[in-house]
Amino acid sequence: MTNDAAPTPPELARAILLGRIVEESLNEIYVFDAEDLHFIEVNRGARENLGYSTADLAGLTPVDIKPDLDAAAFEEIIRPLREGTAEIVRFRTRHRRRNGTHYPVDVKLQLIVAGQPVFVAIIDDTSERDAAQQAAETARRQLLSAIEALEDGFAYFDGEDRLVMANRRYADLYHLSAAAIEPGIGYEAFLRHGIVRGQYAGIEGREEAWLAERTGSNRLPVARFEQRLADGRVLRIYKKRTADGGMVALHVDVTELHEARTRAEAASRAKSAFLAGMSHEIRTPLNGVLGMAELLEQGLGDPRHRKMVGVIRSSGALLMSILDDILDVSRIEAGKLSLATEAFDPAALGEHIDGLHRMAAEKKGLDFAVLSGRGAEMPRLGDALRIEQILHNLVGNAVKFTEAGTVEVTVEARRDGRCACACVTAGRG
Repeated sequence: MTNDAAPTPPELARAILLGRIVEESLNEIYVFDAEDLHFIEVNRGARENLGYSTADLAGLTPVDIKPDLDAAAFEEIIRPLREGTAEIVRFRTRHRRRNGTHYPVDVKLQLIVAGQPVFVAIIDDTSERDAAQQAAETARRQLLSAIEALEDGFAYFDGEDRLVMANRRYADLYHLSAAAIEPGIGYEAFLRHGIVRGQYAGIEGREEAWLAERTGSNRLPVARFEQRLADGRVLRIYKKRTADGGMVALHVDVTELHEARTRAEAASRAKSAFLAGMSHEIRTPLNGVLGMAELLEQGLGDPRHRKMVGVIRSSGALLMSILDDILDVSRIEAGKLSLATEAFDPAALGEHIDGLHRMAAEKKGLDFAVLSGRGAEMPRLGDALRIEQILHNLVGNAVKFTEAGTVEVTVEARRDGRCACACVTAGRG
């Protein structure tokens, strides 16, 4: 004789297991009478969420915990189940907790007839999901608002080159094609719509080639180009592929920039023409001065007077080089400035500087000296006029800004023939 308990019948064991599963489910599960609608069973998930005990719920019906439904409205919902026209009814509503707070729920309701007809409701609390959806919707609205606030045209196409969204500025820029700016339209179809209506300038006779260029740009990771519209506006377009294969496009109106550049180019041409004319007018009398100075120098016997005339000639030559530099402004802007490569004597260049600035230095009471250092007598290759002009500016500033003391210029060259230099020092001795 043994004390072992009798084995549990399989059907009873299965019922116990199912009952345990229902009781421990995280979903709210309700079983209520099909006639009077009073709750028969309410699992732990439902009791804890509602804040009611089993005894409290025994006298309640689904209508008592659904503030948005009265008895008539609830009967209308379950009528298809009673009539057998539906096996399951789904709807959204709210549940009211014992403390008066509410939470959103998805309800799945079924009528089961197993002896006593009962309704079984499985409830999903959607509070977290609804909050996440609300946050996503808020973020979406903020993003759309930011895109609408852009002063530039914005468009986004999906991986199949179909328009997903575009802001109002985009529609304003492409106003002849505005009717076609609808989600789902293909990029090529949108371009063809614009071609037919004359939206784009400068493509007459090569529409298909232009279309191929534009659709091809959508296959590149990044694309930048400019586009001229029929109304004269110029757009700078920047496109970039997104991580999911879509294409973001920003359309910036640069019409004013183009117009400003055109005006600047016209002004530059006018300036160059003015400088050329002015330099020509000055060059004519200056050539006369230099010619007369040369003739005068040849007729003078006094070395002191010849030296003074030589200063006039050197100054005139320097002024002529300045006129050449004025003409070079247009060459610099065009990137065509070139330097002369001719033989010159560094020591003679120093003598010119001496003649140009000694009188001004002595007038201020400065000790002025131009010294020829080692190698200064050796010829060098370079642009002597521009070198002299640089030295003229340096020495002129030294004399101008030195109140007392000495201004000294030393010209020398390396004996290996590679370079020459001039050093200007100024200050009190």
